[in-house]
Amino acid sequence: MNTLESQNILLIGLPGSGKSRVAERLNNQFACSKLTDADLILENHQIEFTRPGCFEWQDFIKMPSNHSSYAVWCVVDIRSILPGDDSAWLNTQLQRLLKISDGIVFTFSEESSLDDQAWWGKWVVQNRPENSSLPVVRMLNHALPESFNGFTKTNDTQASSLEARGSVKNVSEKIECFHFKLERIVLDHLLMVLDNARQNLGMNITRVVGTLKTLEYQNLVTIEGTPYRWDTFAAESDDQLGQLTISGVNLEKAWLSEMIQACKA
Repeated sequence: MNTLESQNILLIGLPGSGKSRVAERLNNQFACSKLTDADLILENHQIEFTRPGCFEWQDFIKMPSNHSSYAVWCVVDIRSILPGDDSAWLNTQLQRLLKISDGIVFTFSEESSLDDQAWWGKWVVQNRPENSSLPVVRMLNHALPESFNGFTKTNDTQASSLEARGSVKNVSEKIECFHFKLERIVLDHLLMVLDNARQNLGMNITRVVGTLKTLEYQNLVTIEGTPYRWDTFAAESDDQLGQLTISGVNLEKAWLSEMIQACKA
């Protein structure tokens, strides 16, 4: 008998890593309830579950400080590997997440090459906390293994201590979110602007979401950006048409606004 439906599970990860997909599968496969803020007591970044289920923690900079009453699952998108010399900040953020995690869920495995899957497996071994095995489960074709029963709790005292030290180093960092209203744009120009912001100006862009009219395509285009990849595809609806949202750390709003407006077709 699977016990996931009776567990308290906190899902953490970088923006766009697939936390919502994992929560959805936990609910559909194992009858594990998807919780909202109303189902938890949140005070000073401490969490108390009022009933079993899974909850998505969105602020990857400021993590919860008490971990004894729930399991922490770190969700990692393995479609792409970290981008070399430009990934020091991302590497640090992921290491911080691993320090308080009881296990890792690799998402989008069906879209990941064997080489990239091997790279992420090696990365976990090299970056997990000392003396920790930190088990990994893969989500394949939008499903978790039917026999999966969750992760065993690790040393909460050690994890809380490590996270407390990490929070001090990140106290000055905060997630910023900017919204832009656009008509038709040149998609290639927008992608170049985002690449330039991230690679040359050191902006830590962690999420980009928008549905836009573009010069290149007759159909509406949805853009979804995560900390280390951009994806574009045909939009499924025209909800929020013309709205582009960019979030991250150390963003320069004036520069982004000027360059994005220059992308208009």
